Parts: sequence; structure tokens; C-alpha cells
Amino acid sequence: MLYDLTGNIKYISPVFTQLFGWTQAELDGQEISFTPESERESTLYLIEEVALKGRPVHGFETRRLTKDGHVLDVSASASRFDDHEGKPSGILVVLRDITEKKRLEAHFRQALKMESIGTLAGGIAHDFNNLLSGIMGYTEMCLFETPKGCMIEKRLTRVIQASERAKDLVNQILTFSRQREQAKKPLQIRPIVLEALKLLQASIPSTTHFQIDITEETGAILADPTQIHQVLMNLCTNAAHAMHEKGGTLTIAIANVQIGKKDLSAYSDLMEGEYVRLTVADTGHGMTPHILEKIFDPYFTTKGHGEGTGLGLSLALKTTRNK
Repeated sequence: MLYDLTGNIKYISPVFTQLFGWTQAELDGQEISFTPESERESTLYLIEEVALKGRPVHGFETRRLTKDGHVLDVSASASRFDDHEGKPSGILVVLRDITEKKRLEAHFRQALKMESIGTLAGGIAHDFNNLLSGIMGYTEMCLFETPKGCMIEKRLTRVIQASERAKDLVNQILTFSRQREQAKKPLQIRPIVLEALKLLQASIPSTTHFQIDITEETGAILADPTQIHQVLMNLCTNAAHAMHEKGGTLTIAIANVQIGKKDLSAYSDLMEGEYVRLTVADTGHGMTPHILEKIFDPYFTTKGHGEGTGLGLSLALKTTRNK
């Protein structure tokens, strides 16, 4: 791209049009019209640095808008050029699309964060499990020596109930932190889903309508049935929570799909071939981009105090990546 010294576009290459969709006529004489509002101030500052002070810029990471409204991550390099008399004449800008690079970097950072948190959580959970065993053991001994029906028995029973809930939480943490491969075997996913649906329909409010779309004949998958059950329960529980105020439709579907070469950009960790796709969708209120960035972080939850552990989606992500 070529700018004049005031920041107006004078020329764009055909490759720019292929990438962003804008033509020369649409941008001619305009000032950074394809720059998101959040990037305008920093972009104008860099133009000023290059145009007035002649300082070249290399590898400045920013964002730009395509004609159809998509946002691309780009790396920008810019330098001032002179006319035939040696006077400053304009600015040459080269943009490189780094959207995929940024996506892979974010994926890698998330993996490192999950691994480090998992190691820490696993160590804490083992120590807590030992303490919990002592609490439950002594409480049960006290219950054995306490008269039936008295207030102390009721209070000790509540201690046991709270300890059981804490034990379930510890087991979730240990599952999340476990690094070893789970036992996998060829299986049909349909019976596992139907079994999980029986539990879900009994526990999810009646304001939630179930829509089931399960193909009769699906291919076998290599997986741990317990983990498949756990993933489905976690996804559906989150979906139901998103609809608890107004109700809605919870859709669960299983279908055979074919992944070809053109699909590999969206599924970078898969190979070409036949797969079985399990889909969980809801008509809830959705989420903001800020929350979307954190949904797989361990212990992050939007639920109220005592309503969620923040491990459901992180466990689901960990499990599906191991398939």
C-alpha cells in the first residue's frame, strides 16, 4: 500500500484486494477507513512517526477490517520514501496476515496454562483428599456413638454430606490434572448418550425442552465411555444453566461426518476421514466475547456461589483433545 504524508491511501496492490476485499476506488483518498476504532489511535501515531520523523516501523502487530466485516490480525511494516528530488513523498506499508499465527499462539498458551494449573491442582487435591479422609472417618466414628434422632446426629450428618460434595470436587480436580492416557476402546456412542439423557431429563427443569436428533447408524469411535458421559453431562448442564431464567430448547445430535482437505483449516488437529460428531446446542442468552475467552479456564464460572466449580468445560476440552 502507498500513503501520502497525511495518511491518505494512494495505491493498494491486487493482493490487498484479494485479502481484504476493498478495491482501489473504494479506498482512494481515504484515511485508514479499514482500521477498527480500537486501533485508530496507535495507527495514526505510527503514521506520524514514519511521515514526520522518518522512522521506519517493522513488525507492528495490529488489526484490520475486511470489507465483509471480519477482523484480521496483521503485522505491519512501514517506511517513508522520497521523490526524485529527494524530498519526502509518501509512505510504503506492507501488511502480512498473521491471523492463523495468533490463533496457534493462543492455543499453545492455553495448553501451557492448562498443564501448569493441572499440575498444581493435582498436588493440592491429593493433600486435601488426605485431610478429607480424616474428617469423614472421625465424623463417622462420632455418628456411630451418637444417639439416633438428636441434634448432634443431624449436625454430624450434614458434615458427612458436605464432605461427600467436597470429595466429588476433589475427584473432578484429580480427573482434570491426570496426565496419563485413559483406557480407550471401540464403542458406539449412541447408547452412552441415551443413558446420559435419562439422567439429564430427570434433573434439568421442565422449562427446558429436549430436541433429540440421533442417527440410528453411526460409526464406532475409539474412546473412554466414562469420559464421553462426563463431557455430555457437563455440556448439557452448562446449556441448561444458560436457559434457567426463561427456558428454551436443548438440542443433542449425533451424526456421521466426513472431514476433507477443505475442512482441515477449521480442524487443525484432525486428519482426513470419517468421524462421528456429537453436538450440544441451546437457545440461551449466549455470552460476551470477554467471557468466551475464559470459558475453558479451570475454575472460571459465571454461576453464583455454590452453583458451579468452573471445571466442567475445562474437563470437556481436555477430554475431547485426548480423543
